[in-house]
Amino acid sequence: MRGSGLRTVKRPISTNARFFGVIAVAVVCAQVLCAQAVSAPRANAAHKPKMLTIHATIWKNLVITVAPKTFPKGTVVFKVRNRDVQPHKFTINGAVSQSIRPGGSASLTVTFRKASSYEFTLADYVPTAATGYQSAVGGIIKVTKGA
Repeated sequence: MRGSGLRTVKRPISTNARFFGVIAVAVVCAQVLCAQAVSAPRANAAHKPKMLTIHATIWKNLVITVAPKTFPKGTVVFKVRNRDVQPHKFTINGAVSQSIRPGGSASLTVTFRKASSYEFTLADYVPTAATGYQSAVGGIIKVTKGA
């Protein structure tokens, strides 16, 4: 710089400074690559879709509500809640849940291989005077071919 009285001296970069500079650049590159690998989905990894959850409720009048009532074929999880005063076993497509105590809930995983209508019911249901001798309880869900 002219007029300031300061002189610039060029010094060669030492081997240690070069080494630490290279290390610093390598660390930054590694952090960037790791961040990209974590945030980007893997193109070659097998895509495992989320399992659909079907919510079913057994009510005190033995009406069973299910939502959704229509869904694509595949494996689903039924989350069954028992709001009745008696324990019950939920059944659909040959699968039977464990006994669900009053106020309790259970999960039942079922695979639907073909599009069709499927009946659900209570495996342990017996018509009595208390139930008004209903001949059957349950309903029907519809499984479609898919998206």
